[in-house]
Amino acid sequence: MATKATLINNAPDSPKHQLTHSPPLQVCSSAKSKIINAVHFEVMNQVSPKKLLLSKWTAVKPIAKQKHFLVSKVILPEPPNERIEFVEIEAVYTKNVSLISWRDLTNSELWIQGWQ
Repeated sequence: MATKATLINNAPDSPKHQLTHSPPLQVCSSAKSKIINAVHFEVMNQVSPKKLLLSKWTAVKPIAKQKHFLVSKVILPEPPNERIEFVEIEAVYTKNVSLISWRDLTNSELWIQGWQ
């Protein structure tokens, strides 16, 4: 069951910004799933480029029929004082290697940390 909260701004008898709760609303199960699917939360994977080596990742959408990957190499920049930009990921099953920006791994729409 869902409840409905109402914000009272200019009611003469009550203080501003008081929340009142009305009786619970009846929501069918199909409507619940639509409400839940309509809410989108942007969650980013928290990753440090220094701790990426040998970390495990799952592609949200399979890449060339591969879903599980391992960071096999962190590409160090030529001047050592520059920031790390790229990593090599290796498909676990086929051993195919791809070069990607390590920041792509922070996008939870593309990658999930660990093997799912």
